Amino acid sequence: MTSTGIMIVVFWCSAAAPIDTFNPHILHAAQSFVAANPNTCHASPAEEVDGPQSVGQCRGQALIRYMPGWLQRNPGKLYLYAECFERKAEPLDLEAMKRKVTP
Repeated sequence: MTSTGIMIVVFWCSAAAPIDTFNPHILHAAQSFVAANPNTCHASPAEEVDGPQSVGQCRGQALIRYMPGWLQRNPGKLYLYAECFERKAEPLDLEAMKRKVTP
């Protein structure tokens, strides 16, 4: 797998979630619904996705390329939405690294 640094988080619910109250037509609908239903809805840990070379590609392909496999790996869970983002590398502290090196 080639590391692209593109990560994905899936917002999902169990079958017990009050899904009839979910309104997909509001801004940040899945995130808001998950926050309002912490006993039945969750956000998966971020994972690196293989394929997309940009956040835009990931967002455009999440339903077609990522969701089917996620559903197979997570039977009984309801996929609400997936958010893609670029993993930011932490800045290197060269001074701290120099202090750790013994002359």
